[in-house]
Amino acid sequence: MAHAAADGTEAPADHCSPGWVCGWTGPGYTGVVSLVATDMPRYPETTAYVGFNDGASVWNGAGTRKVNGVLRGRCVTVYNKPGYTGKSLTVLPGRGIAQLPAAFGHIHSGRFHDCRVS
Repeated sequence: MAHAAADGTEAPADHCSPGWVCGWTGPGYTGVVSLVATDMPRYPETTAYVGFNDGASVWNGAGTRKVNGVLRGRCVTVYNKPGYTGKSLTVLPGRGIAQLPAAFGHIHSGRFHDCRVS
């Protein structure tokens, strides 16, 4: 298992497949992991989504591509309330948040979108 950098930039490659967004119940990409690849207006209260509903860290396994010389990718914006509401955090492709801020709480919805990476 990869060890997460303090800024959340080191990939937890052993546990998050490329193209997926992964949420873990523990900080530093530890604990139970859950995976998603589509918009989720609400993470159901099931064991399949425990890494988001009780999550402490998140990683965006999406790749990047060059478009007209500009690096672009598939970002994900996660929200602390269902229906894409509440506080939000955007995670760039190939990046993560090793410890969700306590003031944010847990992830309860997430939406993918195209973004400029650099």
